[in-house]
Amino acid sequence: MTLGAIQKDPLFCRAQKPLSPEDIGCFIPMKVLRTHKKELVVQVELGADGGTLLTPNHPENVDRVNIDREQHVYIALYIKFGDVPVLLQECSGGPTIRFHSVCGPNGQLESESRMARLRMPNPWSVCRLDKPLLIGQRISIKIQPLIETTAKVPSRYYVNIGWNCLDYDCSGNNCVSEICKLTKSLNKEDIGEKVEVEIEMTSSKEIKFTLSKEDSSLIGLEGDTKHGLWIYFQLFRTKIEVTYNTPVTCVEGQSQRASRSENVGNDVPDGPFIDPNHVSGNNNAQPMEVSINLKENIRKNYTKLKSDIMLPNILDRLYEDGYLTIEELGKLRKEDKTDDLLEILSKRPIEQSILKNALVKSKHEHLLSLFGLFD
Repeated sequence: MTLGAIQKDPLFCRAQKPLSPEDIGCFIPMKVLRTHKKELVVQVELGADGGTLLTPNHPENVDRVNIDREQHVYIALYIKFGDVPVLLQECSGGPTIRFHSVCGPNGQLESESRMARLRMPNPWSVCRLDKPLLIGQRISIKIQPLIETTAKVPSRYYVNIGWNCLDYDCSGNNCVSEICKLTKSLNKEDIGEKVEVEIEMTSSKEIKFTLSKEDSSLIGLEGDTKHGLWIYFQLFRTKIEVTYNTPVTCVEGQSQRASRSENVGNDVPDGPFIDPNHVSGNNNAQPMEVSINLKENIRKNYTKLKSDIMLPNILDRLYEDGYLTIEELGKLRKEDKTDDLLEILSKRPIEQSILKNALVKSKHEHLLSLFGLFD
C-alpha cells in the first residue's frame, strides 16, 4: 500500500473513484508500505514548522513530504491488494481519529470507522473490446505485468480471456467465467515480462488462439455467432494493448490496408467495413456479405432518425432476417422506444442488405442516406 496525503476535502478530490493515487491528482505519495504475515506500525507526524509531514519510525531514514501549511491535510492510504486491515491509533491523550466516509468502491470501514480494509482482497478488473470480432478479423494482444513506481515485477499476475455472442455489462465485480465462455488463462509463467497472443475468428464455428508460432489451437464456438464475438478480459495486475489486424477496410468507398492499435478501454475507431473479397488467412475465400458499423451515422443523424422511425414494421423485418432475437423483439415492441433500437444498431454490426431490406419494406426509404446507404 502507499501512504500519502491530500490537501482537499475528500468529497471533492475524486478519491472515491477507482483510480490509482497518481491519477487522483491531489494525492501526495509519501511512503510505500509492505507487510506479510506480521504487524507493521507506522507513525505519522506534522513537522514543527507546519509545512512538513513525516514518518519518524526510524530516525536515520525519515520520510518527508512538503505540504501547504495554509490548508488542511488529510492522511490517505492506497491499499492495492491483499487482506490487510489498517487500524488507526491516536497518540496517548490525543483526540479520537477515524477514517473519512469517502473511500474507494472496494474499500470498507469497520470498528466505527477506525479500521479499513479491502472488500475483495485480490481485486481484478473486467473489460471488453467495444466492438465484436467478425469472421475474418484478427487481433493481437500485448500483455505485460503492471509495473508501478517501485519498478518491481509483481509476485503474482494473470489475464483470463473469454468470449460471448452477447454484449454483457462488465461494470460490476463479475469474473470472466461468470459472463462468458473462458478461452484461455495466462499467469506469470505464461506472460513473463511480456507476451503477445493472437485471436482470429476463422469461421462461425471456431476461433484460432495463438500464444506463439509453435502454440496455436482452434476453439469451437457455440450459439449464434453470425454477428461476431465479444472478447472479454479479466486483468489482475496486468495491462494489455490490442492491435486490430484487419485485412482490408472500405472507407467511403476506398479500399485500404489497415492495422490499428488501441488500448483496451479507449474507443476503437468506427468500422471496419469488410471487403467481401478479402478474408484474413484465406486467399480463396468466398465473397461474404458486407457488415457495417452505424455508430457515427446514427450519432450525426440521431434526432431525425429517432423522430422518423416507426417501430413495429421495421422490428418485424429485422427479426425475420435474424438480426434481432425474439427476446429483443418482445422488449422493443413492449417498450416502444426508438432510441433502444438505435442503441442496438450502434453497437452491433449489421449486413447492409439486411438493413436496406428492413428500411425499404417498412417504408423508411427516405432514411437510407442517413444510415449511409443509398438506392
